[in-house]
Amino acid sequence: MMPRKNFPVWDLISKNPKLIKAEIHEWNDGAEMERVLLQIIERISREEINSNSAKLFSADCKLQTISIAGHDAMPQALSVTQ
Repeated sequence: MMPRKNFPVWDLISKNPKLIKAEIHEWNDGAEMERVLLQIIERISREEINSNSAKLFSADCKLQTISIAGHDAMPQALSVTQ
């Protein structure tokens, strides 16, 4: 949640932040909002990269082969005249 500082929603949250389950990122002006958003994006990107890296190195990976016969089952493309 990104309430603007010193506005009604921010005032309510700052009185009792435990009522909100979301992360709270306050901001004052456009420049600060931009900085906060970029930090959030960077953190999420790092988390996704770490998650994807863990999947790549997972011990559950198995090598699978696809038979060439599976390609024969594909329908042939139709030619189109103009």
